[in-house]
Amino acid sequence: ASLRRPQFDAHSGCARSRDRRRARHSRRFPRRVPDSPGDLLLPRFAHMPAAMRRESPAGATDHYRPACPGLYATSAAGEAETVFTPAQLQKMDFHVECHLSTAFVTVNTTWVVPGSLLKSAKNDGKKGNITFAMPVTEQTTVTGVSAQMSNKRFASGVMPNKDTKNMKGTRFGRNTAAPLPAHPELFAISIPGVPAGETVHVQATYFTPLDFENGAYVFRAPTRLPTGCISPNTPLTKVLSVMATARSAYSEQVQVMSPTHPVTLVQAGAGVTQVQLDPIKREKWQNTEFVMVMPVWGGDIAAAGVQQPPAPGDPDRRHAFAIAIAPPKPEAVNPFPRDVIFLLDRSGSMGGGPMDAARAALIAGLKDLTPNDRFNICAFDNLQIFFDQEGLTNATNEAKDAALRWVNVNCQARGTTDIMTPLARALELFSAQPNPGAVPMVFVITDGAVEDEREICTFVERAFKNGGADPAAMLPRVNTFGIGRYANHYFLKMLAGIGRGMNGA
Repeated sequence: ASLRRPQFDAHSGCARSRDRRRARHSRRFPRRVPDSPGDLLLPRFAHMPAAMRRESPAGATDHYRPACPGLYATSAAGEAETVFTPAQLQKMDFHVECHLSTAFVTVNTTWVVPGSLLKSAKNDGKKGNITFAMPVTEQTTVTGVSAQMSNKRFASGVMPNKDTKNMKGTRFGRNTAAPLPAHPELFAISIPGVPAGETVHVQATYFTPLDFENGAYVFRAPTRLPTGCISPNTPLTKVLSVMATARSAYSEQVQVMSPTHPVTLVQAGAGVTQVQLDPIKREKWQNTEFVMVMPVWGGDIAAAGVQQPPAPGDPDRRHAFAIAIAPPKPEAVNPFPRDVIFLLDRSGSMGGGPMDAARAALIAGLKDLTPNDRFNICAFDNLQIFFDQEGLTNATNEAKDAALRWVNVNCQARGTTDIMTPLARALELFSAQPNPGAVPMVFVITDGAVEDEREICTFVERAFKNGGADPAAMLPRVNTFGIGRYANHYFLKMLAGIGRGMNGA
């Protein structure tokens, strides 16, 4: 589950968010311990893992990115930023089906649209356009949106760009005089001709891979309501509901818990568990995203598979199938030693916030090393400097402390960008210092702002092809981590895919 390949498709940008990943390690939400064993299907969690805690003060809002799916008026706020002002929420209902490692979500919302939020040529507040916006991740695929008003209905679908060339009618949305807001973690679509005071029912469907954190699949629903969308005296239980079903394909009962909201059991059986938000314990509801955790780590490797036969009349008689494999818990295995080389971009384009974020990512990686590992660091712009000029060094506490001091001194933004040279040098170091039984890895931390991205991908591809009879035993996994809002994520995903590694941002 933690080795998902990046996804690419040719569908319209209106149906899929652009490639950008949230910095998951910065997320926080409050720990919740259930009041009684009947609340959840898990024993009490004495300590919620740090990666799964996030705090969101009640009523907190981010005006530059909606926290929940809904209708919003949009206005520009400086370069590449948009302010979202919500309509009046009447009801929000999430229906979630988690199959293996994927969540299929249907969200129904009902909104009343004040005339002051409508956009039109006359700008008289009687009728106009409003935007449906929904927070997503770069791996979310939105499959449909529909809007129902008193006398009209709009519906959308996903289709290839090539099939839209001969369509007729008025275009609205992106690339028009009144473009929709563009954000790497936002799906947005315009709803035209909405009368002032109209009640609009909006349904959106999407599917998204589940996160895998600390031995559990994790589903997150964007249920944090923005300030002003409901009356301060309206309890969340009156407007919000979540029904979530977890299906595992295992014969055992699925364990489910929520660290953010009280939930009650609706159904439990072999391979399936269904829960819903508990309306009775309304005083314990918080205005934050809903999180559902499904632990799978155990003493052994767990595997499950499902298959689907071809449809009647389909000339392709092959079955479709999916397999999910969960690793055992870490204390049940002996980890492989790792040989890690961090390549950190310190070019001029990384100045300011991106450089600070890159250093923080590198420091987090250093702290994760164990005494069984070896490492090195290269800070590069158009020149390169290595922490250890001789090669890989053992990850002792003393060496890691020295590396942290070295990072603070040498990782300052300057120069232009040359990724090819340090990447080639990293491959040479692994060849010069083989470590049988160790897993070699390269982490490229950059904004990806280079002109020779094709040449870099070709170089890595050729290096793997020319690595011998068993290149996987000698060549490292190339992982990429994009920094900054304008990182070249397509290039970084391609590089990670060719290098059999992972990509994040």
